[in-house]
Amino acid sequence: MAKEISIEEMLKKLESDVKLAENFDDPNGRIDIASMNRQMDNTNAILDILESKFDTINANLDAMLSAIESQQAIKEEPEEETKE
Repeated sequence: MAKEISIEEMLKKLESDVKLAENFDDPNGRIDIASMNRQMDNTNAILDILESKFDTINANLDAMLSAIESQQAIKEEPEEETKE
């Protein structure tokens, strides 16, 4: 089973990836395209994981908000009936 890393660890990894992106020259001073591509793939994978986590959090918050709104509507109905 793969070890799940925290969001903070992912963000630190992204920060280090950005710093590494400045050093893609090979010993001859040419840009190492293969290393750049690997780095971009790794960074994209981390961003996809973060996006998925935030989508899950957003969905949970939406569900909680809907539940709160439903409870509020239920509480308001008896108040309206007693006023009539």
